[in-house]
Amino acid sequence: MATNNPSDLAKKMEEWATKQVVAMQQDLFVSIRDETPVDTGRARDGWENQDIVKIGDTGVIKNDVPYIGWLEFGTTIHAPVAMVRRNIQRVTRQK
Repeated sequence: MATNNPSDLAKKMEEWATKQVVAMQQDLFVSIRDETPVDTGRARDGWENQDIVKIGDTGVIKNDVPYIGWLEFGTTIHAPVAMVRRNIQRVTRQK
């Protein structure tokens, strides 16, 4: 049923936008986690996702494993995996 009440419409738009952002963040989280290389599994298991609750909040995807930066950016011995940067580029290119 359509509504002519601007505040109802604004609330529905905010709910829809929040669902879209949460879905995009969840997609990003799963992709980053799945593309994290596995030796012992510690780096992959270290990913945490704190979803947003409403538009304007900041969602957080983090990993406190000390060597996660080496996996992302590489070292003089190992090539970078770039799982975070590559997936951020992917989700920001989607329509």
